[in-house]
Amino acid sequence: MMTLRSWLDNRWIISQGYRKPDRLLALAECLQKEEVPLLVVDTLWDAIRDARMRGLRTLCGNPLAAVVDDRLDLAGLGHLLTLTPQREWNALLCQHFRRDFPARQIFTIRTEKHQQARLKLAEEHQGQPLGPEPLNFGQLAGLISRGAHFRATRFSESYDFKQWQQQDASGVRMPVALISPDRHLRLLSDSDEVGPGADWTLIYLDTAEKAANGKVREISG
Repeated sequence: MMTLRSWLDNRWIISQGYRKPDRLLALAECLQKEEVPLLVVDTLWDAIRDARMRGLRTLCGNPLAAVVDDRLDLAGLGHLLTLTPQREWNALLCQHFRRDFPARQIFTIRTEKHQQARLKLAEEHQGQPLGPEPLNFGQLAGLISRGAHFRATRFSESYDFKQWQQQDASGVRMPVALISPDRHLRLLSDSDEVGPGADWTLIYLDTAEKAANGKVREISG
């Protein structure tokens, strides 16, 4: 079991920058369906338009630019998640927003160079990596493009986390977040323990899909 980090409230600002935004908006959609308020910030208009079509709250522009920073209303937003393929950009965002968010409430996606780069970049310039090793931006985008989905499972007295773990499933299911019974969100990193009880909701990346014959097959990373 992994120890869960401190409480996170249920409001998020998500900053991304990717030319195929539909692949990464899946997480925001999943969280919104669980009634988690959030804000998507992107420099690409196509990504913002796609997010708005999905009913997501958005802001278009570079969050490091003064003109955008002045328009960025952080009232009620307690945490940051950066989702870009550029390690340096993620680090800049994480560093910039440390004036607004505690370090324990800043998360980022790993990049292909993330593991090696952590030795070079000071820890205070980086967010906590999202999800289990070796989940990174390239793997996440590739899995979603081939049919992986973010899903939510709510546990009860009759169906608990242990049963979920033992459930016959093809593919890998990667936990990325938990929602408490009072609807507070916790993002998960690799060092976190997962042991939710009744009325907790687990958000995870499901890398299995149903083939034409109805059987479940694994989507490779």
